[in-house]
Amino acid sequence: MVEIMKVKKYKLLLIEDNKLDRMAFKRFIETAGLPYDYTVAGSASQALEILESEQFDVIISDYSLGDGTALDILDFAKNIPIIVVTAADAEETAVNAWKAGAYDYIAKDFGLDYLQAIPRIIESAVNRKKIEDALNRKQKNLEAIFDAVPVGMLLADENMMITRVNDTIRQKVHRDYPQIIDRQIGGALGCVNSTQAEKGCGHVPACSQCLFQQAIESVLDTGRSVRNLDVHPTLKINGEQVTPWFRMSTELATIDARKHVVIALDDITERKKAE
Repeated sequence: MVEIMKVKKYKLLLIEDNKLDRMAFKRFIETAGLPYDYTVAGSASQALEILESEQFDVIISDYSLGDGTALDILDFAKNIPIIVVTAADAEETAVNAWKAGAYDYIAKDFGLDYLQAIPRIIESAVNRKKIEDALNRKQKNLEAIFDAVPVGMLLADENMMITRVNDTIRQKVHRDYPQIIDRQIGGALGCVNSTQAEKGCGHVPACSQCLFQQAIESVLDTGRSVRNLDVHPTLKINGEQVTPWFRMSTELATIDARKHVVIALDDITERKKAE
């Protein structure tokens, strides 16, 4: 039995070329009293035509359609959760659909018991989409911060490798993206110590005293932010050694379920000279 009180109203598109299966779906929705606003397409081409003018919360598509497959729908409707319905013994087909981007799959059975799972799978797909959208918004907000702030910004992953940097830092150290990305912070900024070891930053004795490294490690280990730490590295910029002052702050961030560290570097060299 479907628990009606827990079922939310969603707009669905059912794509099914078998008339009996379409009738079974409609009968199940109506008999169970499910509050879905649904549209039915009898072929891939009809579904694509509908999708050109309408938006849906979830698409439920039989894998094998008369004029195509569910993969054609996946290619077209990339921003809508798609649940693929397969034959009971078509596990490989289901796996291929999942790899192609399907949110979930349902295996048909002769007794049509698979229909009972539809509300649960729809709810799961919608919730997953909400989480993905929230993560995408968070990522876009992070990118906007990186691009907008006047201080240097870097993002380090859980291995302390730099994965993102803004133009303020690139212009300060006169380095292009390939010289910064996928390096630890010393190598990314051009620390002279990072040039003294074949493996680069983190592999010479002086690195154990590096405040950059210590701050990043501390955030990853404890989750606590580091604020207003004055760092005075020796960098090699355009072939010359320079010793700028940075005021460093770090913050833990979770991106794609992995820990990252947001690093802000404010150039306070002129302020230090004036002291």
